[in-house]
Amino acid sequence: NYIYNKMRNSYKVSSYLKCLKDDGIILNNIYLESNNDYSCSIDELVITNGGIFAIKTLNYAYDDYTEFNIPKVLSLNNSKYKDDTVVDLSSINSISEECLKCYTILQDILSCDIPITNIIAIPQENCVVKEDYSLETPIVTAKDLPYYIKNKINIWKKVKEIKELLNLEFDIK
Repeated sequence: NYIYNKMRNSYKVSSYLKCLKDDGIILNNIYLESNNDYSCSIDELVITNGGIFAIKTLNYAYDDYTEFNIPKVLSLNNSKYKDDTVVDLSSINSISEECLKCYTILQDILSCDIPITNIIAIPQENCVVKEDYSLETPIVTAKDLPYYIKNKINIWKKVKEIKELLNLEFDIK
């Protein structure tokens, strides 16, 4: 069951990312090692001219990463969600820690000023993650990954353009 869920979830994430093939290179199942005995695996690595996105997929069976002590009917913003699954934060935190390792290794490998973004992808649309302010890694549903990545690329391009304009302005004076 675990292997089936992992394959299905990986397929779901990679199929949504296919629409980004014109924007960059998409690599699957990458294993990285550093000289400091750190290692990590990245489920999807999206390399674009606007940055690099290291994606870890929540690949656990539902029973392994959901909380059972939360009522089935949640009240969020006065709306009722009966079919949502609440994801256990300890699982998310462990994946986030793995993402930070990947980030460090990628920075060591690249050693340049390319923006790197870690993302935790949740293949199931009906998952709810309780807000945790200590979490640094964005959590995005598989369906929203292309939009999230394209938005980030556009933001980075705008920031780069503004920096170039500011540099030109300061060079002239």
